[in-house]
Amino acid sequence: MNGQMENQGVPGGGMGFAPAEDLSAGLPWRLMIFAIVLFAFSVFVYFGVHYGYAAYLDQQSADVSAKLEGLAKKVSQTDEENFIGFYSQIVNLKTVLDKHVFPSSIFKLLEAKTTADVYYNNAAYNADKQVVTLNGLAKSFDSLAQQMAIFEKSVEVSNASLRDVNISDVGVTFQIELTITPDYLAQQTM
Repeated sequence: MNGQMENQGVPGGGMGFAPAEDLSAGLPWRLMIFAIVLFAFSVFVYFGVHYGYAAYLDQQSADVSAKLEGLAKKVSQTDEENFIGFYSQIVNLKTVLDKHVFPSSIFKLLEAKTTADVYYNNAAYNADKQVVTLNGLAKSFDSLAQQMAIFEKSVEVSNASLRDVNISDVGVTFQIELTITPDYLAQQTM
């Protein structure tokens, strides 16, 4: 041995590896056997699920249906009619409330658009005309003028008119009529 590896009698003079021609001859048969085994296993699983598990699920479904029929027999006809009537009333109430303009949307608008020097002591809402009538007190005419300018610039208010302005010892009393835009009210009900 001169520090080199000896050839162990492997044909081709390599390092113990078989030539490539020998490997390729057995590979297609092994691959085909593997595919056949895999196919047979898939067929076995299919029939097992189809005839075994499907039958189990059908039986469970039949048991649940029988229980539901038994429960349906326990509920009397009058109870069923009462429940249907109650459910109908709830659906109708929801429909009405969905179309109803809540005063809270008007209060949100007033809260956002009112200056610090203006106070309201009475508010009324006419839903047919979409008009809010406000009675209140302002510290001065300037405060009232600023408030009217805010309402007139507001996109939620289509018209703002000032009525019954009086000077008192505590400030300026007034009445304002605000016509609310239908778009604002429609957005608040959604």
